[in-house]
Amino acid sequence: MSRITKAWKALTGPTGPVRQGSGNLPTGFRPLVGLNGQLIWNTDNDQRIVKNGYLANDIVYSIISLITNKTKVAPWGVYKIEDESSLKSYEAALKHGRYKEAREFKHKALELYTGDGKLNELLKYPNEQETWSDLIEQACGFKLLTGDKYIYADLLQAGANTGKPNSLTVLPSQLMQIYSSNTFPARPVGYRISYGYIVQLSTEQILHERYWNPQWDSLGSQLYGLSPLKAACKNIDRSNAAKETSTRKFKNGGAEGIAYFDDDAMRDDADLAEEQIGATKKHWEDEYAGSTNAGKIVFSGYKMGYENFGLSPVDLAIIEAEKWDMRMLCNIFGVPSQLMNDPDKSTMNNVKEAERALTGRCALPQLIDTRSSINRKLYTDWGYKRQNIYIDFDTSVYPELQESQVDRAAWMSKGPLTVRQWYEMREIEIPEGVADEVLDMMLIPSNLRDAESMGLAVPDISNSVDSLDKMKLL
Repeated sequence: MSRITKAWKALTGPTGPVRQGSGNLPTGFRPLVGLNGQLIWNTDNDQRIVKNGYLANDIVYSIISLITNKTKVAPWGVYKIEDESSLKSYEAALKHGRYKEAREFKHKALELYTGDGKLNELLKYPNEQETWSDLIEQACGFKLLTGDKYIYADLLQAGANTGKPNSLTVLPSQLMQIYSSNTFPARPVGYRISYGYIVQLSTEQILHERYWNPQWDSLGSQLYGLSPLKAACKNIDRSNAAKETSTRKFKNGGAEGIAYFDDDAMRDDADLAEEQIGATKKHWEDEYAGSTNAGKIVFSGYKMGYENFGLSPVDLAIIEAEKWDMRMLCNIFGVPSQLMNDPDKSTMNNVKEAERALTGRCALPQLIDTRSSINRKLYTDWGYKRQNIYIDFDTSVYPELQESQVDRAAWMSKGPLTVRQWYEMREIEIPEGVADEVLDMMLIPSNLRDAESMGLAVPDISNSVDSLDKMKLL
C-alpha cells in the first residue's frame, strides 16, 4: 500500500458502511466517504438564528410554537390509492382551502391500508425515543426557523424489507452541510453533519425539504432554504435590544431623580443646607412615604427644585416598539397577532377567525409539504416504488376547518334541496327503507315544506308504499 493511500485512509477512515454503534458514531448512522462533489457552506448563520431568534426571543418562540403545536396534533395513516384522478382533486382542494370538497375527494381516492406493518409502525414511533407527533413538530420547527428540514432514514441493508426505513430521525438543520454536483444546475450529491464529529450521508438517506431561496451564486447557496427570520433579522435585533434595555432599566435603574434646595440662603451656607436636607428627607419619609400617602400635597418652607434623570419603559417607547415587533414577526410567518394576545385585536370573533387562519395558512402548508416530501422519498429512495402507497394526515381534528352547524343551517334555509340532500348536509345517516322517490322529493325554503303542498310539480310517487309514513322520518 502506497504512502498516499495510507494517508488517505487515515484521513477518511474505512470505506463503505460502518457497523452501527462503532467508534464515536451514533447508532444507525452509516457515513460515506469520497463523495464526488463540492462541499457548499451555508452562508446564513443558522446557529445564530436558532440562538438569538428562538432561544432568546419569546415572540419568535411563541410564533413557532403556535404553528408546530397545530401541526403535531394531526394523525397520520398509510393508504392505498384507489383513484388517481380523485387524489389530484383532493390535493388541489386542500391547498385552496375547500375542506369539505377535499374530504369528499379523499374518501373516493384513498383507502386505509394495514398490509405493511413496518410502515404503519413508523407512523406511530419513527425511532426509539420519539413519537410521530414529536418528529413532525421538530421537522416543521427547523424549517420555520432555518428554512431547511432534514429527516434521516436508517435504511435496512438486508432481508425482505431491504431499502426501506427502519427508523426516521430529524437532524438539526443548523449543523448540516450539502455536497453539490459540479454540473449546472447544481444538485445535492450528499450531506454531512458536524456535531463533535463529521458524519457523511447519502442523498438516499436524507429527506431534504427547503423554502425557495432566490440567492443564487457560484457557491450553490440556492441549495439551502431561505430562513423567514433572515428577512426579519433587524426586527429580531430590535426586539432583543428593547428587552435588554427594559431589563437593565428595572435591574439597574437606581434613583429616578434628585431633589435640591433652590434658595439663596442655602447656596451661601453649606452647613445649613446639609442640615435642612437631612431634616426634610426624614420628614418626607415619616409623613409622606408609602401607598397610603398617595395623592397628598407636600409643603416645604424653602424653595426647592427637582431633576428627573430616569426614564420609564413607557417614556422610552419600549412597550410600543415591542408591540410592533410582535406584529411584524407574526406577519413574517402569517400568524394572526390576535393569537399572541394583541390587546388591540383580541375580540372573540377575531380570535375564532384567527384560529382558522393559523391552521389554514400556517399549519396545513407545513403538513402538505411534509406529506409530499415523504411520499416522494417512499417512491424513489425508501423502498416503496410502484407499490401504490400514500402517506397522509387527517384534517378532521381541526374543528375550525369544519363548517359550523349554524352556518350550514343558515345556508340550507335559503335554497331548495331534496330530502336526500337534507340528510347529507346534516350528516345524518338515511334510514333504511326510504324510497328513492321520497329522497328525491324537493323541499323549498318556506319552512322546508314539500313542493307538492305548494302546488308545484313533483316526481310521481304513487307507486311508493307508505311514502307519507316515510316522510315522518324527517
